[in-house]
Amino acid sequence: LILNEKKYLDAAQVTADSLLMVQHSNGSLSGTFNKNWSSTGKWSCLTGNAQISIILLKFFRLKGDEKYLKAAQNINYFLKSTQDIQHSNPGIRGGIKGCYPINGQYNNYRYLNWATKFFVDALILENSICESTCH
Repeated sequence: LILNEKKYLDAAQVTADSLLMVQHSNGSLSGTFNKNWSSTGKWSCLTGNAQISIILLKFFRLKGDEKYLKAAQNINYFLKSTQDIQHSNPGIRGGIKGCYPINGQYNNYRYLNWATKFFVDALILENSICESTCH
């Protein structure tokens, strides 16, 4: 987007569209894929989900195609479902794990400040978009 190079945007869109085709019904994306976009694991990288949500929201702003907005909202809904917002430990409460389930392959058994940061960024961007376009 910064370079405004069509070839890079087109390549990113091919990847985004491929991810939309393999998004799980709960909104999540698998943590790993093979060359055919088939899942190679039974876990989800929550950091990656948040980052992909941001990309999809930016594609919605760029292209105006509702499929990107809906997919990002589904990812964000999934990420919300992984949070424990009532935990007594303030270091865990509201945080985002590295992966789901917590014993997956990306920063397992950890709550990551950067995962939470990307999730907050995704929520802020979604809110900004929905203030003007969502019903």
